[in-house]
Amino acid sequence: MKRAPSIIAMLVLLSACTSPENRIREFRDRVSTGERKMQHGDAPGAVRAFELALDLEPESASTWFSLGEALRAAGDEDGAARAFSRAIELNLDDATVWFRRGKAKQAAGDPAGAVADHTKALSIRTAAEFYRARGHSRFCLGDLDGAIADLAEAGSTQKAGSNLDFTQLELAAARLRANRRDEAIEGLKRHFRQNRPTMESAWPRQIAEFLQGDFPESELLLTARTGDEKTRKERTCEASFYAGVAREAAGDDDGAIERFRECVGSSIPGFVEPDMARAELKRLGAGK
Repeated sequence: MKRAPSIIAMLVLLSACTSPENRIREFRDRVSTGERKMQHGDAPGAVRAFELALDLEPESASTWFSLGEALRAAGDEDGAARAFSRAIELNLDDATVWFRRGKAKQAAGDPAGAVADHTKALSIRTAAEFYRARGHSRFCLGDLDGAIADLAEAGSTQKAGSNLDFTQLELAAARLRANRRDEAIEGLKRHFRQNRPTMESAWPRQIAEFLQGDFPESELLLTARTGDEKTRKERTCEASFYAGVAREAAGDDDGAIERFRECVGSSIPGFVEPDMARAELKRLGAGK
């Protein structure tokens, strides 16, 4: 009988620990931990934190979305697609989740699935980034007319800056692949003529000059391979892709294969050029 008060006190304490208020607080703490880890570049730690949060609130669409973002950052594209799928099940009308799942599918090697998801996102809300992403996926599928239409639409509504510059370069690549060289060159000249040169635009301008035939491939690759390690890898990835497109358009398939392989070998998470280079390698019979 003397132990009864302590047992009752323990039961009260356990009840307090599992109260709805404490559960909500713990869930929010775990989500905050995941967000903080993402901000600090710790994607695996963020994945674990979001998974722990979902143990408490498995119906939280936003947390499934955050888990998908963390998995993508950690390099698990298949896992990211599954997380985004669960977020979609819980919130079918969120265009961004469809878009993110499409990006994950594209990176996982499913451009057809990516096109379907981007199309669904666009049926909910129009956005330049949705058109641009669908353009990338259509390029990978070999639907060059569709890619050109989407990339042109994206470019017509994007704000000036590096994203728009690279959309114009991607549009030119699709036009070159479709044997529409004059259109590709005129589009590049018009875009860069209408936009004031900046430090940010210097690199895409050099790629544009190369595609226009005003800058030799050797100089483009030499420029790409200078600078710090991060810059070298990023620019080598980009330069190799566009060099491959230029060689392909000129009928030099063997040279194109060499450049596309270099692009894939310099893959950067989140960059679209390696996906497009893999698609071209497959088309040229040099893919896996």
